[in-house]
Amino acid sequence: MNSPAVVSRESLILVYDADCGFCRWSVATLLDRDELGALEPMTIGEADSRGLLDSIDPADRARSAHVVMPDGQVLSGGSAVPALAARLPGAVPIRALARVAPRLVDVAYRTIAANRMRISRLVPAGAKRRADLRLAERRRLSTP
Repeated sequence: MNSPAVVSRESLILVYDADCGFCRWSVATLLDRDELGALEPMTIGEADSRGLLDSIDPADRARSAHVVMPDGQVLSGGSAVPALAARLPGAVPIRALARVAPRLVDVAYRTIAANRMRISRLVPAGAKRRADLRLAERRRLSTP
């Protein structure tokens, strides 16, 4: 098991709801902290069309973010937090919290996800525009 200070260099796909401003802003914020370039953002629609979410019930695909691990395993919602935190050097406190209180992390994630459209209204339009530019730039850089 990795210690809290160890950061994984294996990349993963971060699948998000492109129709949610808060979701786009959150993913762009994670990308800004992704010093190793370990996160590949992908919309739910694109991941679904590539068959990456086949293990997730279609009715559940848009309910949360997902992480596709290098081996193809899909983690959803709060269960994805430890994998994300393992790729972000500054996320030691989040990794520690996810290890000692995984249920708390899951409840917090589900609460935010259930209210994400309301939360989206609180994210300033300028922040959403910057997030969209950041996502477009990362996608441009990751396209062969």
